[in-house]
Amino acid sequence: MLGQPAYQEDWHRMLHALGLIGEPATAATLREFLVHDSERLRINAVRALGELKDIESAGLLSVRLSDPILTVRAAASGTSRKKRSISDSRSSGTSN
Repeated sequence: MLGQPAYQEDWHRMLHALGLIGEPATAATLREFLVHDSERLRINAVRALGELKDIESAGLLSVRLSDPILTVRAAASGTSRKKRSISDSRSSGTSN
């Protein structure tokens, strides 16, 4: 079903919603989309996982920094910057 183009718009919405909901249990499902053929689905998966701040996904997200598509790399870069900012603020005792 993931590969069927007819469902891709629904998947875009679902991935976005899962990121907004922030439920860590969805991380495994989101990770599947990091290697999808669709650029938009990879971008949405990267963003959703970034919202979850899922440590187990960090390595997979860093692989997207080498994605052949610029927009996917940019999304992954934004996610990694956001995580670094959160980490830096925690270590310095400030909050975002």
